[in-house]
Amino acid sequence: MRKRRPNLCLFTNRFGHGGTEHQFADLVSRLDQSKYDLLVGCFSKEGEFYEKVAVAGLPVVEFTRGRWFAPDTLSCALAWMRLLRRQGIDLVHTFDYYTTVFAGTLARLAGIPLLVTSRRDTGSMYTPRQRWVDHLTLAEARGYLAEGKHFAAGSMGPKIQAVIAYLDGGGREALITDPDNLERALAGQTGTRITPD
Repeated sequence: MRKRRPNLCLFTNRFGHGGTEHQFADLVSRLDQSKYDLLVGCFSKEGEFYEKVAVAGLPVVEFTRGRWFAPDTLSCALAWMRLLRRQGIDLVHTFDYYTTVFAGTLARLAGIPLLVTSRRDTGSMYTPRQRWVDHLTLAEARGYLAEGKHFAAGSMGPKIQAVIAYLDGGGREALITDPDNLERALAGQTGTRITPD
């Protein structure tokens, strides 16, 4: 019996100018489509990097939402959850705070087993007081976030907040990694895993 390929969904805000957007388009266009079934989700197809994803032949589904608590956002959320279930998605990978709050939280409600949020490579940007963390419990993540000095507001802070919300919603595990190391992170060789207590 032939083993089924993992069914991945990668979700971005938009395809406009920016480092995250460029990194996203580069990653999804390079993923080996013979190894994975891929689906791309976004809030908007607008932007200069959309063409790179379209040329790769990947299906892109747009979820145009309004304000967070508007009726059209609820309709969009329900459509997203139905799509995840219908497509049999195994993993949802988000790339910023808003996509993690929307796509990640709803993925959990839809029963998706694994959420990955991206962390861009910091390389040698660590100060002498910083260190690499490969595993945190939910309680540790909450504690470090509450201290207000471990996770930068514009970097890891929003990712940790989104992961906490995901795990509070019943998620089994979250993984923070950079897109270039996704396969290694899924194999447990890199990235930061956050698990319930």
